[in-house]
Amino acid sequence: MEQLAKEAPEVAAEAKKEFAGIFKSMKFKAEKINGDTAEVTVSAVNPETGKPEDDTLKLKKVNGIWKIVE
Repeated sequence: MEQLAKEAPEVAAEAKKEFAGIFKSMKFKAEKINGDTAEVTVSAVNPETGKPEDDTLKLKKVNGIWKIVE
């Protein structure tokens, strides 16, 4: 996102607004933790359709912090 902000600040600003809306609507539905990896099922409103959609995020714990890897 930092590179995008430098090269196309107007695109980066729009993406930031869209992601903010998605994260506001996000609800965590399920989690499976296995050591330093996890899968989390979330539901968020699709900004194009206005309807909630489920997605599974894969996470990895790096230096004590969970990070999305896929």
